[in-house]
Amino acid sequence: MDASLIVIGLRHRTQVGKFILGSHAQQILMRADRPVLAVKADGGR
Repeated sequence: MDASLIVIGLRHRTQVGKFILGSHAQQILMRADRPVLAVKADGGR
């Protein structure tokens, strides 16, 4: 897909959760070859 911007939702995760599952958002931010907009996801609250 030829997108001009990548938008990702971020949610709060514990340090242990980040260690075990990794951070997909962090990988996207580090590897993307185009601008990334990260927005805080509220989880429907």
